[in-house]
Amino acid sequence: MKAITHIVCGVALLVSCWLAVSPAAAGVDVLIEGDAKEQSEISITTIPGQPGKLVMAYNDDTTAALGLGIAHRQSAGGAWTTLQLPIPTVPALPGPPSMTWIFDPTITADNAGNVYAGFIGGGASSWPGPPFAWPDSGMYVSVSPAGSYGQAWNTPVQVAYDPAPTANPDPAYRFNDRCQIVADNVSAGSFAGNVYVSWIKDRGFQSGLMSDIYFATSADQGMTYTYPAPQAAGELIINDNPGTDLANIPVPAVAPNGTVWVSWLDYNVVGGGVGKIYVDKSTDAGLNWGTDKLVTTINLPPINVTTKVPPAQDALAKDGTPIAVSPLNSNHLYI
Repeated sequence: MKAITHIVCGVALLVSCWLAVSPAAAGVDVLIEGDAKEQSEISITTIPGQPGKLVMAYNDDTTAALGLGIAHRQSAGGAWTTLQLPIPTVPALPGPPSMTWIFDPTITADNAGNVYAGFIGGGASSWPGPPFAWPDSGMYVSVSPAGSYGQAWNTPVQVAYDPAPTANPDPAYRFNDRCQIVADNVSAGSFAGNVYVSWIKDRGFQSGLMSDIYFATSADQGMTYTYPAPQAAGELIINDNPGTDLANIPVPAVAPNGTVWVSWLDYNVVGGGVGKIYVDKSTDAGLNWGTDKLVTTINLPPINVTTKVPPAQDALAKDGTPIAVSPLNSNHLYI
């Protein structure tokens, strides 16, 4: 890591929490949404140039499906308002049908005031198994246009889609998962205003632990997402060893010079144990990537944390490697 001036490491574990609506007060916990449903995996963003405005996205377990909740506050100390994002349809299938559930929220805002909520959708179709009903899946981004600040949302844009498997095993099967999004609000060049999304695809249930990192760029405020030719949509893989890596939770960040950094974990999410933190960078808005750099190793729990006797799942951990870049040095990272 000689090219990186300084790295500070840490791992964030996000666990389920419950939200309810109430006006804000300094130094007091504010309930955003309080009902019988479970809210979890909260992602929150400020809006550049709009002090006091906040927007968050979170898993919102409804009675019909796992949905995506949005909460927005339009002024400092103001009340929070909640809503649900629409569940996307799948143009590749006859109908077209809607996804059964959406999850894995991630949110950001750009300097123009647009707010972007990314998420994973699945379950419009599935292969009945055995042993499981393996679903199709897609990665989506919905935009709240400038001036709305989270109050209204456009129809979700499909960034990537993979169909349900056709056999067991199906070597071509991929499941989209663990997306993260960031807007370039810091560079002054031709990449300023770009929106970047990173996510993983599990490599199929014949080798279910294996997963790779995918990346896409929007240069038109989230209307479309592009990938370098001649690769097919969704097929830009960042990690160096596709098919054998255990890549998870890729988190993008933008440097003042326009460089895009992505950090991620590589570990066994089922069994836990010693994992590795990696970082890579692109200097051309995600068209090309360098060699994966090992940051450090770290002891990690399995995704299903069990403390009960007899054993039973009582917590679900979302692990990740948040990354930030110094505003003064584009090679000075905090992870």
